[in-house]
Amino acid sequence: MENLGNNSYCKDKYLTKIIEIDCNNIDEDKIKNEVVPVLEAGETIAFPTETVYGLGANVFNEEGIGNIFKVKGRPSDNPLICHVSSIEMVKRLVTEEAYPKEGSEVMNIINKFWPGPLTLIFPKSKDVPYNVTANLDKIGVRMPKHPIAQAIIRISDMPLAAPSANRSGKPSPTYAKHVLDDLGILKKNNNESENNDNNDDN
Repeated sequence: MENLGNNSYCKDKYLTKIIEIDCNNIDEDKIKNEVVPVLEAGETIAFPTETVYGLGANVFNEEGIGNIFKVKGRPSDNPLICHVSSIEMVKRLVTEEAYPKEGSEVMNIINKFWPGPLTLIFPKSKDVPYNVTANLDKIGVRMPKHPIAQAIIRISDMPLAAPSANRSGKPSPTYAKHVLDDLGILKKNNNESENNDNNDDN
C-alpha cells in the first residue's frame, strides 16, 4: 500500500512510503499505527480493492479530499465514490430518509451484492463536504470486498473517498507498482529520491 503525501511535491510525483500488509494475515496494529495517522492528517493513501487500486482520503476531511484531486490532476467537477466497511457506516454519508431499511429493495440489493464492485447513489448527508460530490446533493457509495480495504476503513473508522490511484487520463492501476510508477517516488536513506521500478504488489 502506498502512502502518497501531499507535502513533498516533486516533478508531478509525491514522496511515497510503502507499508507492506499481508492480505492473508492483516497486521491491524500496523494499520492503526502507520496508516490511520496519515488519514487523520488529511493525507492520501493508495490501497487495493477487488478491482483496481484506489487513492483514498477521509471523506469528512476537506483538505484530504482536495489532495486526491491534486495528486491525480482530477477536475473538481468529477465526483468521488465513497467506500465503507459496513452498512452502519452508510448512515454517516446519507440522509436519514435515504438510509436503507430492512426489507427495502435497496437493502435487498446490498445484501446480495455487497461487499463487491457495486456503487449505489443516495442523497448525501449535510456532513459530507461538497468537494466530495462536485457540489451535487447525491453521493456514490460502495463496500469493497478486498480484505485490506475493509480493514483500513474499519480500523480507521473513516469512510474513504477514493477514485482509482492513477493520474487522470492514465490507465487504472491493478498492481502497487503501477501506482508507484505513475504517482510516487521513494525516499532513499540519504534523503535523495528515486523511482522504484522493482516494487511488486502482494
